[in-house]
Amino acid sequence: MTGTITYLVAGVTFFLFALLFLMATRRSSQDGNNSKFTGCPLPKRKAIVSTFVRRKIRGAPDEVFSAIIDYNSYPKWSPFAIYEWEDTTEDGVPLAGSTGNFKVLVDEVTRNVPIQLNILDRKNRLIAEESISYPNWLLKSERIQEVVPLDDEPGFCEYRTQHNLFGLASYYLLLTSKEDLEEIQTQYAGELKFFVESRNRFKTTKG
Repeated sequence: MTGTITYLVAGVTFFLFALLFLMATRRSSQDGNNSKFTGCPLPKRKAIVSTFVRRKIRGAPDEVFSAIIDYNSYPKWSPFAIYEWEDTTEDGVPLAGSTGNFKVLVDEVTRNVPIQLNILDRKNRLIAEESISYPNWLLKSERIQEVVPLDDEPGFCEYRTQHNLFGLASYYLLLTSKEDLEEIQTQYAGELKFFVESRNRFKTTKG
């Protein structure tokens, strides 16, 4: 009798896991694998979770990108997302390949994520980093940011950011945390827009 119950529990567990995997796979297939960035190559493998946010900002593309890589100023305008890099230039800009920590406040809890900077392309105004907390097969997080000019709207540019998750643990996060990731990205994009545009308004008023 005990053996029968054990097999029954194992069977139900396997069925639930298979169902979870199937649902996650079907949902992840909707994201596609097309790059939304002009200066970034396609990822080597398809993300399980992929969230994308864009925001039009009144300001020059170089000005917006400079704000993104000025990590020392983050506490002034984005206190919920703080970066600490190990290898930087004299003005605090990290070097490609540098490792560090990304601290983000979620539900009043600070999460500390070890990261590595993969790309810092000033010409294309693109930056990309990835987490190094876990083995890639288990969980890897990738964040890409880019600023592009809007040729048909002088004085404006577009900020783009995408968060990709890879690995087995991503299937669980797909069902439980995708909306949270989108909310964090949307909040950061809004803070960046407010910071740049407020600074420009102050310069105009002062001038």
